[in-house]
Amino acid sequence: MFIRLLCFTLLCSPCVVSLASDPRHEIFVAGRSSDNVVHIDLTTGKTSVIATLPKGSQPSWLVENAQGRLFVGLRGKAKNIVELVPKADPQPGEEFTPTDVTPQIGKYGPGMLAFDSQGRLYVAGDSERVVHRYDVTKRALLDSLDTTRGVNVVGLVIQDDVLFLAEYFQKSILRINLVADPLLSEPLVSRSPQLTRPVGMSLGHNQQLLVLDVDRDAVQEFDAETGGFIATRFHASDFGTKHLHGLIYSKALARYFVATDDVVLELQIDGRIVARHQSPDLREPAGMVIRALTKE
Repeated sequence: MFIRLLCFTLLCSPCVVSLASDPRHEIFVAGRSSDNVVHIDLTTGKTSVIATLPKGSQPSWLVENAQGRLFVGLRGKAKNIVELVPKADPQPGEEFTPTDVTPQIGKYGPGMLAFDSQGRLYVAGDSERVVHRYDVTKRALLDSLDTTRGVNVVGLVIQDDVLFLAEYFQKSILRINLVADPLLSEPLVSRSPQLTRPVGMSLGHNQQLLVLDVDRDAVQEFDAETGGFIATRFHASDFGTKHLHGLIYSKALARYFVATDDVVLELQIDGRIVARHQSPDLREPAGMVIRALTKE
């Protein structure tokens, strides 16, 4: 259900040069089958394993809060959320210690994760059919939002205190205003013929809603206000690959990063490939976080 990303092998060196006018950036990627998190410097191509999780953990979602703390959703053994806590005496490949934030979530583990403007962590509960809110500093469950119409929810993304939620079997998207009192969900997309198994969700360069359908291996674009279908933005066949497993957009770089088969593709807004990022340390990559480098 997720991606494959391999250690940053840039097939076209001028692609790195094209980023020179931007701050240097790095990407963190969760390896679902390799049970680790890998760091890639997008400018130099240097890669390293920063955290290794117990075998069978299946790290699938990765998110960062405003303080730069990294959180991972595990779909394997523990089926919970952990924080990657920096070690006092880091060793190569072991810079962070996975530390439990939540107990087990549901039958299959947590769905996607996202932070709101107040720093609360929202978690799609999948088989628990709710959205959980956590205080990650206190490692405490704040509440569970029963706004999902009693169905499995996996995909989740937040934009300007509006939460979008993908109903896995219903081929539908819900929208929830997080500052409303009481919280109410409203259908944005209902039983769309363009969706089969919506899982991944992101916001595109135009702030429209992008939904990764893992059954169709396609990224479908919807109007975030009306729910109207716009277009199929990406399909695996566009790149000569079999599967799409993940997608994020970097506003700072004006680039999409699409995880497909064994490669993470870096794309211009029009879909043209800028670079291919690969690593032997990373198998079946899933969640990704991009940030600007602050150190030399």
